Amino acid sequence: MARRCDVCQKGVMHGHRKVHKHSKGWRYRAPKTNREWVPNLRKVKITTETTIKMCMACYRKYQVQGLEYIQKKNPRLYKKLAK
Repeated sequence: MARRCDVCQKGVMHGHRKVHKHSKGWRYRAPKTNREWVPNLRKVKITTETTIKMCMACYRKYQVQGLEYIQKKNPRLYKKLAK
């Protein structure tokens, strides 16, 4: 299952978790470990047969504007939903 918003294509981002040790010398530098930022996804039932994954930012805008927001943000997805 891809962790990506179907509307805005927001996905997982990778980076480093850095612990700041304020100590002297190159031997005691801050350790860095890999981490990832995952979008806050939610399954939303658009029609009786169709369910898509939305991040919470898109979901809040969808609650206010409805399908017009999806049409503006991702016209290709809107055409699939209109069928």
